[in-house]
Amino acid sequence: MSRPRDLLARRGRHWRRWPALAAVVALAVAYVRLADTACPVTAYRVIDDRIIMVQTVTGPATWTRVTSMADTAEAVTVTVGEIRVPLPLAGYGDDLVWLTVTLHDPLGSRSVVDGTSGQPVPHR
Repeated sequence: MSRPRDLLARRGRHWRRWPALAAVVALAVAYVRLADTACPVTAYRVIDDRIIMVQTVTGPATWTRVTSMADTAEAVTVTVGEIRVPLPLAGYGDDLVWLTVTLHDPLGSRSVVDGTSGQPVPHR
């Protein structure tokens, strides 16, 4: 039968691993924050009065998503971001990606603006 002192000694070994785990998590969060870059929005399509799709160019081994959307009376500003993952043999090249954006109010005659450049986005 284990003595209480042995149990405490074993428990202490596991607690020493927490700082290492915290350091790994902190490095992963720092990498994601530093690797997050903005992408230009190249075009948009109207699906219905409250749903549009925005087009951007991305590459292989990337996580691309809409990072923000501001819905005002004059315009809809959409910002797209990506995180590239440095994988070996991920390939090269650019891919056109369409991302769905749900608006708070109908689009109507408002323009769609790229949040990265501040320029209007052409309709396709």
